[in-house]
Amino acid sequence: MATSVVTINTEDIDVTISNAQGPQGAVGATGPTGPAGATGATGAGTTGATGPTGVQGATGPTGATGAASTVAGPTGATGPQGIQGIQGVQGVVGATGATGIQGVVGATGAGVTGATGPQGIAGATGPTGVTGATGAGTTGATGPAGTNGAVGATGATGPTGATGAGTTGATGATGPIGATGATGPIGATGAASTVPGATGATGATGADGGSANYYDYLADTTITTGAPANGDIIWNNATQISATQINISHINSDGVDVDIFLALIKTNDIIIVQDKNLSDNFQKFTVSATPTMQTGYVEVPVTLTTSGGTGTTNFANNHALIVAIVSTGVVGPTGPVGATGATGAVGATGAVGPTGAIGATGPVGATGVVGVTGAVGPTGPIGATGPQGIQGDVGATGVVGVSGAVGATGVVGATGPQGIQGVVGATGPAGATGATGPQGVQGIQGDVGVTGPIGATGTVGATGPVGATGPQGVTGDVGPTGVVGATGTAGAIGATGATGPAGTNGAVGATGATGPVGATGTTGATGATGATGVGNIVGFNTQTGTTYTLVAGDASKIVTLNNAAAITLTVPPSVFSANDQIHAVQFGAGQVTFSQGSGVTILSTGATTTAPKLRTNKSAATIICTASNTFLIVGDVS
Repeated sequence: MATSVVTINTEDIDVTISNAQGPQGAVGATGPTGPAGATGATGAGTTGATGPTGVQGATGPTGATGAASTVAGPTGATGPQGIQGIQGVQGVVGATGATGIQGVVGATGAGVTGATGPQGIAGATGPTGVTGATGAGTTGATGPAGTNGAVGATGATGPTGATGAGTTGATGATGPIGATGATGPIGATGAASTVPGATGATGATGADGGSANYYDYLADTTITTGAPANGDIIWNNATQISATQINISHINSDGVDVDIFLALIKTNDIIIVQDKNLSDNFQKFTVSATPTMQTGYVEVPVTLTTSGGTGTTNFANNHALIVAIVSTGVVGPTGPVGATGATGAVGATGAVGPTGAIGATGPVGATGVVGVTGAVGPTGPIGATGPQGIQGDVGATGVVGVSGAVGATGVVGATGPQGIQGVVGATGPAGATGATGPQGVQGIQGDVGVTGPIGATGTVGATGPVGATGPQGVTGDVGPTGVVGATGTAGAIGATGATGPAGTNGAVGATGATGPVGATGTTGATGATGATGVGNIVGFNTQTGTTYTLVAGDASKIVTLNNAAAITLTVPPSVFSANDQIHAVQFGAGQVTFSQGSGVTILSTGATTTAPKLRTNKSAATIICTASNTFLIVGDVS
């Protein structure tokens, strides 16, 4: 079985958690034993073979806690011992507590060991009586079993017999080799070599990524600073090849504005100033710093690389030139690494140098992670059993007499003294230990053996010195069940358990029969007439002029406006109350415009929010007073 290991480092304490089986934990205290159930009648059937243990069912959900009982129920019969559970994963090892002060060593007791008593002589076996004739009576009913007699005292141990002379058993065959354990973690990378490998071949040189442009200009030798005239370049030194800056106009001699291209000049670009008619006359500069863009020209810091002809002795004023700008390309990506050259031959071993002084001891490195434990190999086959010692001769079997009638059961005679122990055969040599096999399935716990008599308590000797802690011993068998103690007083009533979950809703009952129709009640008195609802239209007001100002009587009316010319409809202040509504309709070609009276605010979705217009002939809108002197106009407006 593979083992998982997790290492936790907390405050420099390494803790390893493994799912490998840990050592057996201490046996917990025995719980109180319930009263013994009544013994059932002994069945007479043949005991069947023990069936395999069934798979444990899943634990059902825990029911709601019922109210605590106030009457103690009878103690149930003790259930059968359950199958021992699988060993739990070993818990994390706690930090080691501080060592307590060692107690004072008590004096060694001085009691003398008593001498071993002599082995009693075995009594002679009495002669076998003659078998009586078989009676003819019927077999009587089996009497009740008598109570078991008290266990007799254990006889003294006889002397050890002489070692037998049996031959040594043959050595068992060697078990098969266990499966290979899981591969351990990869070791740390070794130190880097101090001898460099051979250099790979140099890759091919990439193509030049540069670009070049040229423009026509005229030389201006009349100034050395400031802005050159359109189409000119100037040098900042009267001796042109000593110049450290060239100023170039953004308009070349062809009248073309090349400012956008001059702005691309950068450090390390090449500028060549050449006679337009003869290439032997030139000046070649390298851009030494980032150019500065000025209004109408660019200042380019330069360093002369080479020159020729009249380029060395100065170009004349107004001489026709071409200015070529060679831009260095962006560095391309690094080419692939060439194949590694063949490893050179190992050089001859140098002479051993003198031994250096021993350096100071370095600090102890951190403890590495514990590697995964390899799987345990399968158990090897058990070695062959050695040959059995020679068995003594069996005495001749006496003639079987006729069976007599079954007599009454006699009284059990006293136990005779223990016979002398037979000679123990010689122990054969141990076979070779096979590889440890995988852990088997936990077997069903065996029955508890009969409890032997308790020996007399010996005298307590003086406390000896404290020995070193021995390894954990194998867990002993479970002791016999103790006597049932007296029933303790009833504990206090526990707190009421939590309310259980609500039960499911019961089915909906059938609909009851419809009751009889009740008698018609008396007619109630007629209620008062309600106020006229808002928005009801109460009449029309026809207007045919080009201006009209609304009046209080227009509330809840439709005001029609009809004229071939434009019409202005004014909403006056302090005439209408909140919730009053007036409806306006345009008839004819004259477009109606709403106008705010003094102190009035109009809101709308019109192009002019405070002065909307009815869109066209037959368009209508409602004027709603939302508050004192505030009106909202909604409808077919523009």
